[in-house]
Amino acid sequence: MLGENIRKIRESKNISQKDLAEAVQLSPKTIQNYEQGVRSPRYEQIKDIAQALGVTEQNLLMIEGNIEIDSTQLFLEKLSSEISDQLWEISVAEKRIKEQKDSIRWKTNLLKEIERITGKEVEPVDCENEDIPFAYNEEEDGVDIIY
Repeated sequence: MLGENIRKIRESKNISQKDLAEAVQLSPKTIQNYEQGVRSPRYEQIKDIAQALGVTEQNLLMIEGNIEIDSTQLFLEKLSSEISDQLWEISVAEKRIKEQKDSIRWKTNLLKEIERITGKEVEPVDCENEDIPFAYNEEEDGVDIIY
């Protein structure tokens, strides 16, 4: 039983339930429930508990050479965790894309407004300095928008 393995390994290393709970950011009651078989940890908790106890996940799951948890379930939980991480990364990327689109829209509107005010065509200019949205070019008597 997984809970029994957690308890045996924890006790063999003289680690209290409270110390293990703190190491894996769970409550001591949750660790107690795992050890008593009242609750079963999810894959992420198994991974964290194994790391805190200094053993591999496989060692934590072993009972006399047999894996206690169905390997398919473990695989699905790991896959679910990875998908969740990837979805978070996608949402961050989507936010950055929206910010870039908003920036381009703002710069395009600024370009149109400067052209309307000056009556002259404005040429975009590549520039690393994003603090300066446009620059006046005296030699050509025009305004350059810096992207």
